Amino acid sequence: MRNEQERKNQIGYMAAFLIRVNKNNGTWQGSISWTDKGITKNFRSALELIKLMDSAVQNAVPVKKTDETDRKINEIDGLEQRGEKIG
Repeated sequence: MRNEQERKNQIGYMAAFLIRVNKNNGTWQGSISWTDKGITKNFRSALELIKLMDSAVQNAVPVKKTDETDRKINEIDGLEQRGEKIG
């Protein structure tokens, strides 16, 4: 019960990304779009992709975890599991 209450009161950072990945020369390359801000960047490695995502999340607006954010996350998870397109 206590853990459930703590989870509901968490404050975190949320960012939504659209990632296109190609495997070229043994590395991940492609583009990442930060959908909330309309920014797209290219990356040349998995490490660069992670750094871009980390930078975006660091600059994201803090959000308080609510039942509504839980509902949206569960909705997205359901779409992914059914193989449906998101957005």
